[in-house]
Amino acid sequence: MKNTSYFRICIFLLGLVAGSSLSAQALRGGYFSENATLRNRLNPAMMPSHGYIGIPGIGNLAFGVYSNLGADNFLFPTEGSLLTFLHPDVPAADFLAKLPENPYLNAEMDADVLSFGFYSGQHSFWSFDVSVRADVQTNLARDLFVFAKQGISGNPTHYTLRDLSIHQDLYAEAALGYSRDLSDWIEGLHVGAKAKFLVALERIYLKINRADLTFSHKEWSVNTDAVGIVMGKGIRMPKNQNEKFVQPQLKDMGIGGFGFGVDLGVEYEFNLGIPFLDGLRLSASVTDLGLLNFQEDYVQQLTSAGSFTYKGLQDVVVEDYDLEAAFSRIMDEIVALGNFQEVDLTEGSSYSTTPRLYLGVEYPFCYNKMSVGMLYYSRFRHNYTEQELTFSYNLRPCRWFAVGVNYSTMNYANSIGWLLEITPKRGLNFFIGSDYTVLNITPQFLPIDQFVTNLRFGLSVALGGPKEK
Repeated sequence: MKNTSYFRICIFLLGLVAGSSLSAQALRGGYFSENATLRNRLNPAMMPSHGYIGIPGIGNLAFGVYSNLGADNFLFPTEGSLLTFLHPDVPAADFLAKLPENPYLNAEMDADVLSFGFYSGQHSFWSFDVSVRADVQTNLARDLFVFAKQGISGNPTHYTLRDLSIHQDLYAEAALGYSRDLSDWIEGLHVGAKAKFLVALERIYLKINRADLTFSHKEWSVNTDAVGIVMGKGIRMPKNQNEKFVQPQLKDMGIGGFGFGVDLGVEYEFNLGIPFLDGLRLSASVTDLGLLNFQEDYVQQLTSAGSFTYKGLQDVVVEDYDLEAAFSRIMDEIVALGNFQEVDLTEGSSYSTTPRLYLGVEYPFCYNKMSVGMLYYSRFRHNYTEQELTFSYNLRPCRWFAVGVNYSTMNYANSIGWLLEITPKRGLNFFIGSDYTVLNITPQFLPIDQFVTNLRFGLSVALGGPKEK
């Protein structure tokens, strides 16, 4: 088997997992952008400068990929040539020294089907949007890559896989938001909330807590501790010829259940007549507090069944298949490693969404033409919590044009972000930006360091600002 084929499989593995997802919120770099039409996605108390109608499909479109793997983990320059990690001239020790202890790949995307917002009077702003949201979290066991490099090095050869998991959520939501300026009672105070109706489409959670693999020239034996749950109409785990469950398949996918959610936010701007303090803005919000429930008929619960003899991957020959078919077979066999068996439903068919917390402080200067801000962000995922700190500089030379740059740290990687907005009160509004920008790439446009990037853009029609007093 050619080394290049092995490498293409690894790249295709990352790409396929990333491409399988459709959830990102608005750009965190736009949290302090006064004209941003979608800033109330981060904090429902924040009111944009004017109303809008999003153009369906492209009013708000975003995707992101977040991994601690990059080309530097798999490509090795040697005497003027570039070798893959599977090349025999690349020592296994060199490859393993670059491999992170807990490789992961997360991907997310969201798209608005319908969105609009408008002012009613001077102090009230209403918004409504329908969107499709999803999220994929994948933990890749380090020994998977070790096996790809070393193979069967002895008779027998032992490997232990820990915390190999795939977690995917897909749902749609319809959100009604209301923001209120309470300056008539407390000057500088804004509050807001969003009520969300959720439509459950899919949830897949497969986790191999531990798999002990023993490879010999005669057979492969596996002892597993694994759990899984598959939720959704038309989503089932089929079995292969060895009566082992393989990766989920979709047939006539539809609505699997319903749920509800809420966003809450507050913002306060100092206006006390105190120099160097007036204008300072403090804000806080929590979003995506919600619960989804699937009908029990659309829930399949799985668990592992102990030890078994495994004879799967050794039969895969990439040259005999097209790449996609070969990789699909490999994914089937990786799921089969879990040795899943269907059991009666013991857990509930309800689960929570992943809440997000935002804490911000912003200070404007130069007659509000510029500002600097700091935003703390935390997302409470099912298995762990993400935390990030973003420092932002914003330039607003005129009412319809704004740019910003930001720097994020603590979470995936230290990275530069940017934002460009053109937001006249009449006509078309446009924005594009990224919280993480890949700056170091190979000539083949592969990220050299950790693959962390996202992009969001949108086009809408302006509806004008609030009514004057």
